[in-house]
Amino acid sequence: SYAEDADANAALFSEADLTITGDGSLTVSGNGNDGITSEDDLVILSGTITVDAVDAGLRGKDALAIEGGTVTVTAGGDGLTSDNAEEATRGYIYLTGGSVTVTAGDDGFAAATDVIETGGTIDVTSTGKGLKGGALVLLEGADVAVRATDDAVHSNGQVSVNLGTATLASGDDGIHADGAIFIDGGSTTVASSVEGVESVAITVNAGDLAVTSSDDGINATAGTVDGGSEQDDGSLLTVNGGMITVNAGSDGIDSNGSATITGGALRVVSAGGGGTSALDINGALTVGGGWVAATVSGSAGDVITVTDSAGTEVLRYTATGSFGSVAFADGVFTDGGTYTVTTSSGSSATVTEGVNAAEMMGGPGRP
Repeated sequence: SYAEDADANAALFSEADLTITGDGSLTVSGNGNDGITSEDDLVILSGTITVDAVDAGLRGKDALAIEGGTVTVTAGGDGLTSDNAEEATRGYIYLTGGSVTVTAGDDGFAAATDVIETGGTIDVTSTGKGLKGGALVLLEGADVAVRATDDAVHSNGQVSVNLGTATLASGDDGIHADGAIFIDGGSTTVASSVEGVESVAITVNAGDLAVTSSDDGINATAGTVDGGSEQDDGSLLTVNGGMITVNAGSDGIDSNGSATITGGALRVVSAGGGGTSALDINGALTVGGGWVAATVSGSAGDVITVTDSAGTEVLRYTATGSFGSVAFADGVFTDGGTYTVTTSSGSSATVTEGVNAAEMMGGPGRP
């Protein structure tokens, strides 16, 4: 145990930089507070490290870097944390290799500034947020699995996904950023969430993004518009490439501002009833490259097919949940062509490519 004002308050504590390396193993029990703490930089290069702590498992105040080894952390507080919020170049977590498994009573990774990973594997189970950065969360090569009661990936600034594979399960948002979200590559699966991907500015340029949500799948919002209002809040969703698949319990893609879709491929299915829709845009919707939208309904397992005016099947998709409308954007659709959207349960609609049917946009006042 430690006094409330104790300086050294971890089982393994250093006021200077602390580096752990070698082929051996280290087991640490933080019975009073933290497991391993450095007041400066904490660096793990190799070895087998097992930590069980009543508060934080690993704490590098200025920086926490893991370049190799096998690290297993069970913590009553944050699993891994770097909490220097006074210096803009400090307070970050950096993973370049190794294997990290965290079970946390609060956040899995919690950095005052950045969480950056470029390699290795991450497996987080947390009752708070999974990966949390005050400025940036950058996913760039690691294999990431997160199960979080709160947001799976959260940043007070920006989230960027460039490489790697991420599988996220959340009791709130799958990916949330107060500033902006950029998806430029990799494979990201939001397996379960309330809202799948949420920020004031969301840009998808490349990669695979699959979202399952109980509420909106992808939600561009500034958080300034009251529920039910159709006011444009200035938020923006931009899709320039990649493959996006959304199965939503409410709107599939919802922008409280505008949306621009210039490339890539989309498969969007929204819930049935309640004024939900595959595309719900308060401001301007600009779509290029071929798209169709239709009000059709069905259940999980239903096969949705799109055929052209000659009866040739051009697209097939299997729904993973019940739905009331669908939207598809893909280069297979020709400009101004006529298409029939049919479900295996018997619902069908004939639509024209590029025509934004009023019923797709929901209730009164929507364009």
